[in-house]
Amino acid sequence: MTPLSLSLLMETRVLDKKVDLHAFKALRIEAVLDTPEAFGESSSEVTLRGDESFIYNLSDHNRGDFVVGTFDHNNLIGVAGFYREAFEKFRHKGNIWGVYVTPTYRGQGLGKPMLGKVIETVRARTNVKQLRLTVVTKNVAAVQLYQSLGFKIFGTELQSLNLDDVFYDEHYMQLQL
Repeated sequence: MTPLSLSLLMETRVLDKKVDLHAFKALRIEAVLDTPEAFGESSSEVTLRGDESFIYNLSDHNRGDFVVGTFDHNNLIGVAGFYREAFEKFRHKGNIWGVYVTPTYRGQGLGKPMLGKVIETVRARTNVKQLRLTVVTKNVAAVQLYQSLGFKIFGTELQSLNLDDVFYDEHYMQLQL
């Protein structure tokens, strides 16, 4: 099956904290355990989080925050979150966080439409003027995906993440809406 035909079988939508909590929690834990160098949260931190913490991630906080999920039938296979800055002077900025596709679905073209849904939802729900994200510099596929959506690198933080005394640099990327 080609990536295009596969993507036609998928549903991508904003997650609901009541309906999707347990699927989101399971996928977030999988993400941090599977790719620990891609997330600021450690394996022990994510596995110790209670449901309330995951409900917080799925709440809009009166700022338009949300998480988009991609489903294959009823199975959550990918997520990407958005949160808007809280302080008034920064409310024109939003952040994409927690982007993840489960390993068996990687390389099938799901990331671009999922992130496209995030961008489309931000435009529809907010007056955010710029989106930002961080990505580990060694994650070339993710950097290329973000660049294909118009994100540009505007800085690099050396030794941004420390995972068992191995340091990872991160690019800061931005998209003007």
